[in-house]
Amino acid sequence: MTGWIRRTGRGTPRPPALRAQRELITALDADVDRQLAAAETASAGITTRASVLIAAAGVTSGLQVSSAVVIPAVLAVLSALVGVGLLLMRTAKEVPILEAEETFWAQPPVTARRNILHWKNGVLLERERSLYRRRAVLVVGFALLAASISADLVISIVHVSCGGGE
Repeated sequence: MTGWIRRTGRGTPRPPALRAQRELITALDADVDRQLAAAETASAGITTRASVLIAAAGVTSGLQVSSAVVIPAVLAVLSALVGVGLLLMRTAKEVPILEAEETFWAQPPVTARRNILHWKNGVLLERERSLYRRRAVLVVGFALLAASISADLVISIVHVSCGGGE
């Protein structure tokens, strides 16, 4: 009997290297899960901001000062369309559970956990790329909204200074 079996009283020896691998994979898996949850939270935040963008663009286009100049209205409509596009963008794929089960069922447990970890890490990288794209599109949408508001402000100042308003 080895010293490990005598100390634990277990009948199946598990070498310390295998235990260390399991512990490492468990720690890495927990960190990937944490990062996936953070990416999901960030994605939900972008979706909320996209909804705010759509609502603000609608309000802005409804408060246009002059119907003769359509630039602010066009910019507001474009920012609303950007918001709608953000809501329709796919965030990223998920780990296909049935395919993973078929793939990893016959593998030893440590190997299967390691391969699932790699699969989940791939999903995480895709989500991070998707978040980056969605953030960039969101910035463009808010820039269009700011341009619409600024153009409307300039038009109203010119309109008032030329004696068109009170």
